[in-house]
Amino acid sequence: MKRPAAITAITALTAAALVLPATAVQGDGTPDTDMSLRVTGPAGADPGAMVEYVVTVANEGREAAPLIVGTTMPKGTTKISYDSRPVVNGRILLNTLDPGETRTLRIAARIGNHKNAPVLPAVFRAGGGGPDLVLFNDSNMSNNTGEVRTRNLKQDSLNGPDARLGITGGITGDGTPGSELTQTVTIGNTGVHRATGVWLRAVMNPASGPITKVTTVEGATGSHGTTGLNYRLPNLDPGKTHVITVTTKAAGTHLGPLGGDYYLGGVNGGDHELVLR
Repeated sequence: MKRPAAITAITALTAAALVLPATAVQGDGTPDTDMSLRVTGPAGADPGAMVEYVVTVANEGREAAPLIVGTTMPKGTTKISYDSRPVVNGRILLNTLDPGETRTLRIAARIGNHKNAPVLPAVFRAGGGGPDLVLFNDSNMSNNTGEVRTRNLKQDSLNGPDARLGITGGITGDGTPGSELTQTVTIGNTGVHRATGVWLRAVMNPASGPITKVTTVEGATGSHGTTGLNYRLPNLDPGKTHVITVTTKAAGTHLGPLGGDYYLGGVNGGDHELVLR
């Protein structure tokens, strides 16, 4: 199965991972260790398959520091391992990295078989000495490869763990067979930090008929078919919204209710479901 274009941490390998600078601190008690993180992984996988990410962590700070890679198991993945060894409580101790030193990890998991699998967007976070920093988001839906540096993120006041996503929607049209039906979905962020890694997935009800058009926001990546959609959406600042419209050719209410099931998530905004009828 190809990688869905915009889904969440519902079933993703390392859909949330932490790299924690443990001891090196500045005079104000905050970590002095800057890190770079590069990840490569598969673009897709079949249910039940083993998948692997190669994670390269480098210490770009001025002091040596032990680093910890922690993994949060997403729903639907099992048997996660690190270099063929089990991960204990989701944490991998890298021991001390000197300034300029690099370590490479291989993290694997088996994709589950439930309805939301497989989903493989790679997402990584960094923390220690304060709120977590969103460290890595793979925005290119054609692969699972990306790189980021913490030194580029620390001065951003909107960067942090406390985003709060929400989703509402409505339907325009009576469902007469062959008529145009429009589903409008609004995604908002009521948290205090920027929502990152935002994804949206939807499955249409049979009565709604085939999708003929999806209007997203600038910067969105992904695709739709006749019965569903998968999109990765741009980051969403506090107080802002994304509006997405889905146009279908109604098949008729004799097939059941109009609308569809929408699934929303992100790195730091929670997972949400909208049953639109």
